[in-house]
Amino acid sequence: MRSIAVINQKGGTGKTTTVGNLGAALAMRGKRVLMIDFDPQGALSIWFDVTHPRSLYDLMEGGAETRKCIYKVRENLALIPGDKRLGRIREGIGAMWGGEIEERLMRSAGPYHFLLMDCPPSWSLMSRYALMIAREVYMPVSMEYLSMIGIRQVVEGVRDLVDEWGHAPEIKLVIPTFYDRRQKKSREIMKLLQWHFGIRVTEPIRSNVRLSEAISYHQSIFEYAPESHGAKDYEKLVRRVEDVQGTQSHGERPARGYSGPAGGPGEQNEIFKGRGGSPR
Repeated sequence: MRSIAVINQKGGTGKTTTVGNLGAALAMRGKRVLMIDFDPQGALSIWFDVTHPRSLYDLMEGGAETRKCIYKVRENLALIPGDKRLGRIREGIGAMWGGEIEERLMRSAGPYHFLLMDCPPSWSLMSRYALMIAREVYMPVSMEYLSMIGIRQVVEGVRDLVDEWGHAPEIKLVIPTFYDRRQKKSREIMKLLQWHFGIRVTEPIRSNVRLSEAISYHQSIFEYAPESHGAKDYEKLVRRVEDVQGTQSHGERPARGYSGPAGGPGEQNEIFKGRGGSPR
């Protein structure tokens, strides 16, 4: 089972949109997918119109059976919902959670090909719990300069986990979202991402109103507007996810996709400078 944490620290709607549409696309291709909502806002539950007596909180704190916390939302697609009670999760529960969750999922609910985790829009205890069971990290990045700060927070957070645990999941894909090639800032941020993260940067998810409209109708983009730019872009993304191979770990500097000067493309390179300089 491939366990993937989808996380960003700014512009949080992009991560939920990515989890829901990527999960739907994989399910349509015959993959069994389980989504877990680590976000206390419970956006995935609202999106897929799930009314749930039990949630991730009951699984982690209440000792509920795993199978009773899983809700089928589509063929091959299921959800463990989140809710506001996740803000009360105790820190000490982490050892049990990280050590047993995959075994419990496989035993109680049958085998899944993909486990997709929607992380909170802040570096929190729930983010750490998601990363405990993740082997891959995907970072959706909206085409706003403040999103660059969020990227740095994720990269530094993953590095901190290496120092603390001796290991951490790999940052596999960086997914540009809300991309509009007519806007200079979109082109600049795309170039910046490619320079810093190289081959990990996917083709962008273009800005498309159908993506937000689909959520309001409790549908994936493939159900609501299958011929839209949004659907076509997520089809490209799911192919990339299926084909992704082992890239460099988060501890190594990504290959550069930009042949600019050694200091980086323009003044915005400073955004990535924190502890230890640019992401390695």
